[in-house]
Amino acid sequence: MSDENRFRQLPAGFDKVGGPIDQNPFPPEDPRHRAWEDATRKAEECLCRFNAKYLAAVQAHPDIWLLPDLVAGTFDIWAERGLAVLYWDSELAPFDQWLATYPNAWLR
Repeated sequence: MSDENRFRQLPAGFDKVGGPIDQNPFPPEDPRHRAWEDATRKAEECLCRFNAKYLAAVQAHPDIWLLPDLVAGTFDIWAERGLAVLYWDSELAPFDQWLATYPNAWLR
């Protein structure tokens, strides 16, 4: 089976890794730009590993409802990326707002 066909067999959404914020929000001259890029790569790798473990758990225990684990694990990974660029106290309020907005989007 080709790699392309393997990815087509993944449940919807598991073949993509993109985060909740698509573009780097910092201009290239801002030191947080590089920190965001590095944290995004790390988050994408963590998400791929997390998804693989999640899918294995679902296959091993199809009778157990594991969606809360998926939501919480994904949230933690992307929240950690956000923490990587919090340099000043003034950035806490927007990050707190994102912390509330992202889970509410999952609920909708």
